[in-house]
Amino acid sequence: ESLLMASILRRHGLPVLPEEIGFSVDEFVKAVDYAPQTRPGRFTILEHLNLSTDQIRDAYADYATTISS
Repeated sequence: ESLLMASILRRHGLPVLPEEIGFSVDEFVKAVDYAPQTRPGRFTILEHLNLSTDQIRDAYADYATTISS
């Protein structure tokens, strides 16, 4: 599904990777890691998944590999 969504976004000229909007992978990982703190009292998928920084980095790497193939 990631590959399909990425191809649709690309077809419309939209970015699918953080680098395409000027963020490094490290900046993206830090932003995702920090995101739950920006909305105290709000439960999101990020709280549910409760990913460590390494897990966020691994999930991003898997996504990037998938859409690059």
